[in-house]
Amino acid sequence: MKQSFPQSYNFFPLTWLLPNELTNFKNYFKKKTGSKTFIVKLRNACQGKGMYLTKSLDNIHKYESCVIQKYIRKPLLLNDLKFDLRLYVLVTGCDPLRIFLHDDGLVRFSIEKYKIPKSKNLKHINMHLTNFSINKKSDKFENSLDPEDATVGHKRSWKVFLKKLKDDGLPMDLVMKRIEHLIVKTICSIQPELKHYYNSAHISDYSNSMLTVLLRVRGDRKG
Repeated sequence: MKQSFPQSYNFFPLTWLLPNELTNFKNYFKKKTGSKTFIVKLRNACQGKGMYLTKSLDNIHKYESCVIQKYIRKPLLLNDLKFDLRLYVLVTGCDPLRIFLHDDGLVRFSIEKYKIPKSKNLKHINMHLTNFSINKKSDKFENSLDPEDATVGHKRSWKVFLKKLKDDGLPMDLVMKRIEHLIVKTICSIQPELKHYYNSAHISDYSNSMLTVLLRVRGDRKG
């Protein structure tokens, strides 16, 4: 989709799947100018396990099954902390697509204040990663004891947090529209594959296992 519609899909960072795209990645790495940082995620892992940052080809195993992305050096920060949104999307139909976005989700913050990645801080996972499974182990991790408090905790309610940002005068209606557009574009990119799996698990064919698709996407509404 990014190759066909580069302007519409420019929100997605450069990505390589290893080992299949190892040669392409090496070619990009050799042509790059300046210092570049990449984030490596093991394809069969979760909760941040095995994830690391690197500036060197030497740190990437030749046949490692992983996803490599160009690291975003200057992300959007809140109080100098990296954050992400875990929003929940339900796809109830594939042709035509029917997409529902839950009105709540999670805002997850890193522990350490963010700094531009350099060789000496690449292993500071509590600065670069927002994964709850990783950051909850830190002595500095703060629980959100009051779900209605949008100002405390490294994991907060998105619904409550969104209201606070609106009350602060930020154009969150526009932000939500953009988030919804990203969700629709993301699911459109996998619609053919979703349709195939959906048809393979048709309710009239009891010999096949039924498939429920629940996608976790960044950012309640129908798209």
